[in-house]
Amino acid sequence: MRILGEQEANGGHGRSKEDHAATVPSATEQMHRKWNELLQEMRVMQTGAQIVTAFLVILPFQARFGELNHYQVTSYVVLLVFSALISALMLMPVAIHRSFFGQDLKEATVRKGHILVRWALALIALMFAACVVFITIVVLHDTVAWIVGSISALTILVMVIGVPLVLRRREVESEDASTDRSQQE
Repeated sequence: MRILGEQEANGGHGRSKEDHAATVPSATEQMHRKWNELLQEMRVMQTGAQIVTAFLVILPFQARFGELNHYQVTSYVVLLVFSALISALMLMPVAIHRSFFGQDLKEATVRKGHILVRWALALIALMFAACVVFITIVVLHDTVAWIVGSISALTILVMVIGVPLVLRRREVESEDASTDRSQQE
């Protein structure tokens, strides 16, 4: 085990231990930061969901909508309701925050908001794939639409769920390897 000099022990910045302690955020500050990050992620997702919902809301007012068959109209209504439910799901973390406001329950708010945002992310990915299916059902043959939609759904789910899981696993493995190397020195 190697003994660190004072500058190395203080992060190599020449700061005193007191300065370093003053810059470490408190648990409350960490919860506020996590909540703000969660809100930022929700804003990004909500914009995408709202754009899709707006597209679906105005679709019946287009000239060709009357040409859709019963199956296509049913698919549209299911997609519209799904989209509206996702938009409502995106509002739930804010509703939870409002109900917990002023009760020193920031950690519970962040934890519940995190769960809801993860669900919303997966459902928005499915909604995008369902939009591809719906549009290709209208434009192409049903069989082709389901093939294209399935490929789209798989690709989107891999992008928003699979890739982050792989990256997280690699980061944990990298941190473990780094810890092992530092312990060996």
